[in-house]
Amino acid sequence: MSETSLLQRMKERKLVQWALAYLCGAWVLVEATNLVVEQFSWPQTVGQVVTILAFFGFFVVLVIAWYHGEKDRQWVSGPELLIIALLLLISGGVLSMLGSGEDSPEQPDELASLAMEDERPAVAVLPCANMSADPADEYLASSLHDEILLKLQRISSLLSIGRTSVLQYAEDPPATNVIATDLGVGFVGECSVQKYGSQIRLIFQLLDGRTGGQVWADDYDRELTAGNLFDIQSDIAQQIASAMRVVLDPEDQTRIAARPTENTEAHSFYMRGRFFWNKRTEEGFRQAIEYFEQALEEDPSYALAYAGIADSYNFLGWQDLLPSEEVYPLARSAAERALMVDETLSEAHASLAYVKLLYDWDWPSAEEGFRRALELNPDYAEARQWYAEYLAYMGRHDESIAEANRAKMLDPLSLGINHNLGLILYEARHFDLAIEEYQNVLQMDPDFVITHAYLGLAYAEKGMFDDALDEIQKAIDLTEGQSGLYLSTLGFIYASMGKVDEAGETLEELLELSKHRYVAPVSIAIIYGNIGQTDRAFEWMEEGYGVRDDYLMGLRVDPRFDSLRSDTRFPELLLRMGLEE
Repeated sequence: MSETSLLQRMKERKLVQWALAYLCGAWVLVEATNLVVEQFSWPQTVGQVVTILAFFGFFVVLVIAWYHGEKDRQWVSGPELLIIALLLLISGGVLSMLGSGEDSPEQPDELASLAMEDERPAVAVLPCANMSADPADEYLASSLHDEILLKLQRISSLLSIGRTSVLQYAEDPPATNVIATDLGVGFVGECSVQKYGSQIRLIFQLLDGRTGGQVWADDYDRELTAGNLFDIQSDIAQQIASAMRVVLDPEDQTRIAARPTENTEAHSFYMRGRFFWNKRTEEGFRQAIEYFEQALEEDPSYALAYAGIADSYNFLGWQDLLPSEEVYPLARSAAERALMVDETLSEAHASLAYVKLLYDWDWPSAEEGFRRALELNPDYAEARQWYAEYLAYMGRHDESIAEANRAKMLDPLSLGINHNLGLILYEARHFDLAIEEYQNVLQMDPDFVITHAYLGLAYAEKGMFDDALDEIQKAIDLTEGQSGLYLSTLGFIYASMGKVDEAGETLEELLELSKHRYVAPVSIAIIYGNIGQTDRAFEWMEEGYGVRDDYLMGLRVDPRFDSLRSDTRFPELLLRMGLEE
């Protein structure tokens, strides 16, 4: 067949017109599918399957068009086909615009703009250097640093960067102007602490963030008593505010002058407790609880020590280190005791609200508690982080992203806060942005284990399964295979790939692990649900419901539950949890 003859036959059969019409129609179909998938939270694989079918359908249509024309049955004219293609093209464009609104993952600028702008003068106080001869006195320097930051947070017209961000500069800090640029502040504080006998010496200087020049400095030589320590912290906060030309209102002055205890031994135990709490490990939390309890033995009215106990139990539960029904009632009791002593303690309101969220599933009370905590201390970054989690679980994604960004503004280099923003973006199904946020976290700390796992989940939702398996394997290796969360994630990824046998093998490992340590029941349900064993999945979901498994908080938004959403038992469970009306 000559080239001219082939072209003539293609023209007679209107193959070009059919191809254009089909491509436009396929585009409309794919855009409509993506819109429906996002609107109804269907699995991303639905859109992927439609796209693949549309691709192969193109060649099928060309073959049919050729055969149809050969039999002289093609009654649609060339111009008519072009008009159909144009109409489909316009329809696809409209659908594409509808699918790229403010909830689209392709709008990072709009999502970022949800964060509140803060024009207050800002300061970053670097960790206090321990100049004592005894390394065991590190707790003193660390705790004094914490308490100076807490005093600064009490000043409403000043922004103080959170602890975890400035910890990045504990050793070998760069030039002052580099730190100021990294953290977006105009001033940088430096301090050193030396304990000798029953005395303490603290040296503090405030530096201009642009030039590194000294703005204010002082040294404090005092007897080591709780009252003197609180006076030092209050004076530093007042002097920093004055040097930054910040005017303190009467409420600010009252808050920064407050003395949580007059008992020196109680305060010493409390500082040790916070030192170990900040390690964020199971052993650290257990050690912290012991010190907080010793502080309360010395001073039963020490509200911050009760709040410390509540925070420790909350994190033991949240990290799946102990069963929910074992730790959260203890956290609630401690937070309530703190509020009986001091109803204005922001930390206690936030701790109690976290129990309401994680364990009681009392959504209105949780929101009320977080709002009260932030009313008392708007710069409490952890409270904003937790409130953002609450909003995400309620499906209020724009508000959640805004709160998570505010928390990040207060503590920009915090691994936990940055990871939490990634999690919120993941639950809002902004997978590209979640991946970007998780990658930023791992640039700060390549061994931040939980981020490897959730980065793997985000990759899986994008169909990037090799990358997903690489990330979850890193998490499993870092925890030596002893984490139910990470084994569950591996099983979910295998199921998403269609590798049911591998998912089943991972499930067996998870069940075996549950014989030796606590494994959240819903982490098991997730694998069952994604390998098609729906009845078994709901059995484990019911067990999770019975023990108040905090995995269930994400029932409304977590993509890992997508495989179960069409089952009639799913909306019933949402109703019982109060997540749907």
